[in-house]
Amino acid sequence: MNNEISSSPLTPSLWVVAADGDQAHFFQAARVTKALPMSGSGQHQYYEEKTELELTPLPDGILRAEKLDDYDLGFDKRGSTCHTGEPPQTVHEELKRRFMRTIAVKLNQDFAKKSFDRLVIVVPAHLLGEIRKHLDPDVMQHVVAELPKELVHCDAKELLDHVKSALVSVA
Repeated sequence: MNNEISSSPLTPSLWVVAADGDQAHFFQAARVTKALPMSGSGQHQYYEEKTELELTPLPDGILRAEKLDDYDLGFDKRGSTCHTGEPPQTVHEELKRRFMRTIAVKLNQDFAKKSFDRLVIVVPAHLLGEIRKHLDPDVMQHVVAELPKELVHCDAKELLDHVKSALVSVA
């Protein structure tokens, strides 16, 4: 007998986005029901159904940031002049900010298409404010958890372990 009985997206639909300054991975949470053998042997084996959460990568669910190599620069500053009221910024920092804006735009568009109605954001603490700044207020109201961690390099199972308490509370 197949251990996996069924898989269905959570209702309401829950997305998890894990990102850093270089890449972002988008996942959808789903309930997976499995039949686990309990006792018996031969013809009369008994099964217990167990429902678990699982993260499934979304199609086209990986975004990559622009690279510094894409620009022909002789130095890492975006110019030699800056206003005295603002700190100097490197091109690398600017590319990270642009990437957070790109992620936010994708989330805003997908929310408008009703692709999800709950969201968990996992980004390093120094980038969390930047992504928040660009999310529409409607999307921000549907953020159920924020984890200020860099977990973009984790696979779906490891990421689920980190965000499981957030997922269980909304499931």
